[in-house]
Amino acid sequence: MKVLVLTPFKFEQKKLFPHAIETVSGDFPVPVIKLTDSIFLATTGQGKAQCAAITTLLIERLKIDKALLIGSAGALNKSLNTNSLCVVKSVVEWDFKSFNGQDQNKLPEFHYDIAFTSQLYQQIVDNGGEVEYGTLASGDSDIFSDTARDSLYNATTCSIVAWESAGFIRATQILKIPSAEIRIPVDFGPVADFNEFQNLLKTKFSLFNESIENSIRGLF
Repeated sequence: MKVLVLTPFKFEQKKLFPHAIETVSGDFPVPVIKLTDSIFLATTGQGKAQCAAITTLLIERLKIDKALLIGSAGALNKSLNTNSLCVVKSVVEWDFKSFNGQDQNKLPEFHYDIAFTSQLYQQIVDNGGEVEYGTLASGDSDIFSDTARDSLYNATTCSIVAWESAGFIRATQILKIPSAEIRIPVDFGPVADFNEFQNLLKTKFSLFNESIENSIRGLF
């Protein structure tokens, strides 16, 4: 079995998998790194469309059997445990617009593979990680204020928000590849700039990198 583990950004990948250094040669749109003989790492870049394109190309060229997306997220639900990982059960594409004025109650929602998601959740628990299930609002826009956060939560009831997820899950479902997603909530309020976000990310990812890598190795 071949498993593809994607992160949006290179610094996320390096923080989670600091010892993965063996680059795979081949005609790939982005560098591919081998974690084990069956686990391959790559980055998607930012945004839904790019994530969908990179995911599709890598699955087809590497002959992937399962795919996993891991990255940071913003918190929408104020009661979310600030020290936990979030295993995503479903993705709501909150910035989806239709020509017939589709209302928010009919936003596209995509559900991850139940068996894969359950196995991933249990593996993280077994490796000592704090984890909870959640739903994710995916859209190509940052949430910079408490007002925007509360508005998006009220519209979707999703616990976290991130950019790439809708592109990833659309691609894997079209290709009929079982997929799952882990997100690490790194900010629970407005973030001043990207440097502050990176500092928050480094702190949060340091809490979970060992449990995440051990869980992935344990599963595959």
